[in-house]
Amino acid sequence: MINMNIQTEVKEMTKTNDRWSGLADFLARMIEKYGESLGLDDLPTPEYVYFFAKRAEVYRKYADLMANKETKD
Repeated sequence: MINMNIQTEVKEMTKTNDRWSGLADFLARMIEKYGESLGLDDLPTPEYVYFFAKRAEVYRKYADLMANKETKD
């Protein structure tokens, strides 16, 4: 019984992989072909973008807090 469940799971995983493998191959070829001209290496690292997004969020919250404090006074 357990062996049949494993075989079924493997078949389902293979179907899922087959369904998306064509798209994944296409995207990989397009990135390989046009990646240099798009300047993908010049993009900032996600950590850098995340840091500045978080910093902007903190500044907005601080500004809102200060605006609320001034209206209460």
